[in-house]
Amino acid sequence: MPYIKALRSRVYVAGPISVGDSVANCQRAIQVGFELMDLGYAPFVPHYSYFVDMDSMIGKGRYEQWIAIDFSYISTCHALLRLSGRSKGADREVAFAHDRDIPVFYRIDDLCRAIPVKAPPHGPR
Repeated sequence: MPYIKALRSRVYVAGPISVGDSVANCQRAIQVGFELMDLGYAPFVPHYSYFVDMDSMIGKGRYEQWIAIDFSYISTCHALLRLSGRSKGADREVAFAHDRDIPVFYRIDDLCRAIPVKAPPHGPR
């Protein structure tokens, strides 16, 4: 196992799930997560949860439990990247990040300028 010289900066990806096409929203967030990973960040993409608990992601069932879990992850992140689109959940996540002085970005290039990559990036293999 190769020695890890530097841990990656953790970036939470916040964006719409249930407004509009849920699957397309999730695919977009996952793609952004891959882009961040390839740049050298450690993305957390909560949209993966949609595929294991769809009802909760659209405001039913365990929605508040998922939000509480999301807040737990956000509190450990170096930054939050807010994807465009209407989302009450993502707006709550942004407010939570602001309350904890976690920087919020709306564009990947702004994130890259503010929080340089600690680990060498690895492009798609």
